Amino acid sequence: MLPVSDVKVEFPLHGNDISIFEFKEMDISAEYVSWLNNPNTMQYSNQRFISHTYENCLEYYKSFENSDNYFLKIEDSKSGVMIGTMTLYCNRNHDAVDVGILIGNSLYQGKGFGRMAWETMISFLLDVVKTRKITGGALSSNLAMLSIMRNSGMVEDGRRINHEAVKDHYFDMVHFAIFREN
Repeated sequence: MLPVSDVKVEFPLHGNDISIFEFKEMDISAEYVSWLNNPNTMQYSNQRFISHTYENCLEYYKSFENSDNYFLKIEDSKSGVMIGTMTLYCNRNHDAVDVGILIGNSLYQGKGFGRMAWETMISFLLDVVKTRKITGGALSSNLAMLSIMRNSGMVEDGRRINHEAVKDHYFDMVHFAIFREN
C-alpha cells in the first residue's frame, strides 16, 4: 500500500507496452549495474559521480525496506525485459509523492517507453491512490525528461538557477508538479 493513501495497491501496473513491478534483489544484475556506470545514460544524474557495484546497489535497494518509499522496475510487457527503474518517495504528512525514472536499457531509450511508464504512474497515483500532489524534477539540459513531465500535465513548480554542472556548464534544476483535481 502506498503510504499516502488507504488504497491497497498491488503491483504490477500495466500501461501501453510497459509493466511496472516492485524491484527485487534478484534484479540487481550485471546489466543493471552497467546502466548506472554508463556515462551517457547517467549524464544528467548525480549517480554519475558514483562507481556502482553490486554491493552499493544492494545497499540502495535495502534502503527502501521498512520505508514509505518504493523502488520499482519497468519491463517491456511484450518481452519481459527489464528496461528501467522508477522511485516513489512518499510523504504521508503532505500527501505527496516525488517520482523518479531511469530508462537504462539503451535499446529502449528515446522510443517513448519512459513517457509510457511515467504517464502510467502519474495516472495511477492521481486516479487510484488519490495522491494530492506529485512532483518530479530534471536539469534544464535534460530535454527528454522535461518533455515527459510537461506532456504528462505537470507544470513548472520551481527552479534552482545554475544549480548543477554537466560537462563544465551549469544548468537549472527544474521542479514540476501536478495536483489531483477534487
